[in-house]
Amino acid sequence: MNELPRVQQKPPTVTSLMLPPVTDAAFPARLNCGDLGEIPASTVRKSQGVKGLKEFSLLSRDVIDLMENIKNYLACLPSYFLHEDKCLSSCPDGYYEEDDSCVTCHSMCAKCSGPERDDCEKCASPKFFLYKGECLGRCPQGTFSATGEVHCQDCDNYCKTCHTSDICDECKEGFSKNRQGNCVPYMVCTLQEYPDDYGDCVPCHKKCSGCTGATEQHCLSCKETSFLLNSTCVKTCPDGYYAEKDERRCELCHRSCMTCTGRHSMDCLTCKEGSYVQHHSCVQHCVTG
Repeated sequence: MNELPRVQQKPPTVTSLMLPPVTDAAFPARLNCGDLGEIPASTVRKSQGVKGLKEFSLLSRDVIDLMENIKNYLACLPSYFLHEDKCLSSCPDGYYEEDDSCVTCHSMCAKCSGPERDDCEKCASPKFFLYKGECLGRCPQGTFSATGEVHCQDCDNYCKTCHTSDICDECKEGFSKNRQGNCVPYMVCTLQEYPDDYGDCVPCHKKCSGCTGATEQHCLSCKETSFLLNSTCVKTCPDGYYAEKDERRCELCHRSCMTCTGRHSMDCLTCKEGSYVQHHSCVQHCVTG
């Protein structure tokens, strides 16, 4: 970085100031940029023998305040930035350029373009990953970090997760991987078909009317001669179930029934061991009379 001396600009409210000679050896003989603020806490005595000047005296605090004012009018040339009393062509790492000064970055940033935590251009910790200006402990879903890289990159738009920019590990909802590993929209399949892993429509198993996969355990609905039982089509419902004819599925009997015609406790045909059928209900003791 190139360095220039600071430029002294004339304060707006003081046209001239002559400090009188003093005997205090600690008082600087010459005021330079680096000397400002080092004036000793002693009284500047009334000037004498200077014709045409108004004689006055200032307390040391007044002088210090005045020097601080002067400091505010010390600036750099255009295109240079003030940093630790030096004028630089660019700010060092850990600082960003604002007006004509270098300002400290957020603590998460080693390099930055502004004061906020999402203004980072490089992370302060090598264990963090940079994504959209923010330093994160790991890359968020839908992004990846290439081997040896410390920044996150976006996956393809249709990917839910990935480890390279063009190959998806998992697709977003409504998409499936084709044979090239890319996520593509599901094809619109008929009720007797299902979309395979490559997005192609494939016929259901012959026992199924509708399905989610290739086997007879993937049925969603059954043909007119069978009933759906836990994703499988069967000719008759087993014990503990009854045939619901409208929806062509096997539904559970009431917990007291072994076999039944419906879901209620008074729809029992047979009972579990230790119980007896009475008026279509299962009881432990028969009631006479």
